[in-house]
Amino acid sequence: YDPSRKSNIYVLELEEKKKSVQEYEEDYNPYDHRDVTHPTTSWETLLHLLKGSLGTGILAMPKAFYHAGYGVGIVATIIIGIFCTYCMRILVSSEYELCKRKKVASLSYPATAEAALSEGPAPFRRFAKAS
Repeated sequence: YDPSRKSNIYVLELEEKKKSVQEYEEDYNPYDHRDVTHPTTSWETLLHLLKGSLGTGILAMPKAFYHAGYGVGIVATIIIGIFCTYCMRILVSSEYELCKRKKVASLSYPATAEAALSEGPAPFRRFAKAS
């Protein structure tokens, strides 16, 4: 109490906040726990994406352009390329998030699908162990 200012001084002590489950999940980084003998470089990754996207489908491109025309063919190819890239990005980011939740270093494609179904909406959880 300060009589000259006619006000009270209060001291408030705060306890240290404990981490929630979500904060513990965010602490786990799957990249730190991976043991990769030969990691791919950015260029190797780009070439793998191109090989996977184009593959033998490149042999059908002339026929597709013949039926669609140059304008529609070019625009459709760009749109489909953007869509495929977006889908791959979603798959990789989902795999990373599921690795954090499951606290594993890496998941294969089938394991990612199983984890997504088991961690996803309740109606889809029964399909997680479809064998």
